[in-house]
Amino acid sequence: MIFRYKNISISLDEELYKDYISNHLKTSNTETGGIICGYYSSDLTSAVVTKMCLPTPDSILKQASFQRGVQGLKNFLKNEWDDGKYYLGDWHLHPNASPIASKQDLMQLENNAKDKTLKCPEPIMIILGGNKNCITVNIYLFIDGDIKVCERDL
Repeated sequence: MIFRYKNISISLDEELYKDYISNHLKTSNTETGGIICGYYSSDLTSAVVTKMCLPTPDSILKQASFQRGVQGLKNFLKNEWDDGKYYLGDWHLHPNASPIASKQDLMQLENNAKDKTLKCPEPIMIILGGNKNCITVNIYLFIDGDIKVCERDL
């Protein structure tokens, strides 16, 4: 799948999340999520998501909220960096709901952009919604000091 905002594209392969999300929804009604990693094109107009990481052991999964933990992320991100991959942003699931970002989601995206330790001034947020039979995706991008919704190429 390709999502776009103006001349910027974000590539996401549904195989990165499909099995995990379907299995999670079969056994749980909680939100879940994690970080996304990948790489940028040389002209910085394209991002390719190569990993949607599972929640860390210290993450808090609740029915209507998800708080990403940090346990093990420092070493994980160092290994990704050494492999030419970078932190691109975060993802999470809205179980049995739409993938529309909440006010809290949007505030988190903006906070991630301002967090110098993440080294990602234009982070991506992938929100998955739906149920085990039908999963939908929205992608949000923080760019030029504002949050933009990316449109899916058909």
